[in-house]
Amino acid sequence: MENPIYLLVDNGSLQPDSVISLHQIAIRLSNTCSTEIIPVSLLHSNKIPASHLNGFKAQTIVGFLKSEKGQNAQSLVIIPFFIGPSRGITNWLKDKLEEWKNNKVGRSFKILECLYSMGDSRLAEALHVETKKVIMEYRINKPNVVLVDHGTPVAEVNEVREQVGIQFFKLLKGSCSECLTSSMERREGAEYDFNEPLIENVLHEWGTLGITEVVVSFLFLLPGRHAGKGGDLDRIFDSARKEFPNMNIRATKPIGSSEFILKILCDRIEKFKKV
Repeated sequence: MENPIYLLVDNGSLQPDSVISLHQIAIRLSNTCSTEIIPVSLLHSNKIPASHLNGFKAQTIVGFLKSEKGQNAQSLVIIPFFIGPSRGITNWLKDKLEEWKNNKVGRSFKILECLYSMGDSRLAEALHVETKKVIMEYRINKPNVVLVDHGTPVAEVNEVREQVGIQFFKLLKGSCSECLTSSMERREGAEYDFNEPLIENVLHEWGTLGITEVVVSFLFLLPGRHAGKGGDLDRIFDSARKEFPNMNIRATKPIGSSEFILKILCDRIEKFKKV
């Protein structure tokens, strides 16, 4: 049987910074693991002109599967660039891969674990490094720290955030005054209340209490329309600053380029190779 093709798969973005970052991470992962890793997205990224992406053309998974390389492949290994088990990976992507597999005899695929696994603290360690950088750069004495992710309709994904938050706050012990987890947004309905509190409400409450030093820790892997410059979170911060001029809000960088993340991805690949 031929060697499998390894695909590093993220959700996708229309923001060039996000796609360029994924491409750079795939190169680092290829070099570290001595294995070619191809970056692809579930959606959107193929719409960005190559001129905005340092000359390379981004691919979506559907585009890859229809390409000559995808059609000639016998075996695919999917490396999810997702923190938890998003439905994009567990449902949508799996359906597309099943369709590809069934179109030709002898094809197979394997979807590896997402980045978080029970008992592994490396996501929290990546957050801790970025948060301490901000605290030290601005010489902040025990700020309030709020961990934020996108928000999700999937309770299992939310539980991953909570578990990472517990690990993260243990690492931060003594460096902050108060620590909370939050979501950027949520769906309507009581069944999605597990996303509470929203980051904008946390900032409003802290501003009302007179808190002046806040660090927002991004549980995001890549910059984009949410965690990128001028994105949704920046707009939420700007709104809070206007309401509470004395509140300093500083945010970390997304953690996707962290050495901790790279090591997790390498471990996933090496584990698969040993099976």
